[in-house]
Amino acid sequence: MSEAPNSYRSITKSALAALLGISENQLRTRAEAAADLGVSQGTLANLAMPDSEGIGSGPAYYRSTTSPTGGTAWYPTSEVEAFGRHRAAPIKRSYDRKTGQQDWTKLQDDVDRLPVHTVVSMIEEWRDSELYRRAQAILHDPNPMAGRATYEEECQLFGAAHKGGRVEAFAAIAGSDDAAAQRKAIFESLDDQTNAVAAHLLALAASRGLSVSSAHPSFFVLTTMFERAWGEVLEAETRWRNFDYTGMPKHRPSTILEITISAGLKT
Repeated sequence: MSEAPNSYRSITKSALAALLGISENQLRTRAEAAADLGVSQGTLANLAMPDSEGIGSGPAYYRSTTSPTGGTAWYPTSEVEAFGRHRAAPIKRSYDRKTGQQDWTKLQDDVDRLPVHTVVSMIEEWRDSELYRRAQAILHDPNPMAGRATYEEECQLFGAAHKGGRVEAFAAIAGSDDAAAQRKAIFESLDDQTNAVAAHLLALAASRGLSVSSAHPSFFVLTTMFERAWGEVLEAETRWRNFDYTGMPKHRPSTILEITISAGLKT
């Protein structure tokens, strides 16, 4: 039974790259793949045509839509290079890699499939991007008051408003007349931090085409990793704002992510 037209699905280049655990520049269009192999686009398209058993040949590729028409064919560079080596080999052996069109929907539908390298690189790339962005801003305007409001909001979000952190703050207010009210305020600030971390993590995962929600079995691990990365960024910015410029990025990140911090997420 064929899919109804309104059930066709599409995927962006960045989302497909995230699912495959590769960078976007490692996905080639059919024209680029054909040029790499030294063949025409028509030849490559003919290789991809399924045979009587529904199996295509040529290097493995992914179509950007499940619709039978339209869309873009994306070829992972590794598959194009492997097929090129196979074609150039003086002694032909059976091609033992995947061939023809591959199904990306299975990767996207498997909510438990979060490759650890994809998750770690996603969060590290965000951290490096944020460190670079903030270091660049301070380099352009070293005035500690520049962007101060947003910075202080983040500090408060992470408990910096409580001397010694939240744990010591609980102990310090134990004998206070308004201890209950102060404890309530501390718990509310912790809720704000948790909500902000979750919201940013979900936005980041969505930008990489990862199917993640608060019900995902890996959500706790992801939010913990992201919270620590955010904390590292804030610690570095605090150091730089106090005229200690150690640890500023030496190189521009390979990827500048668009998911930036907006601390004002109290609900």
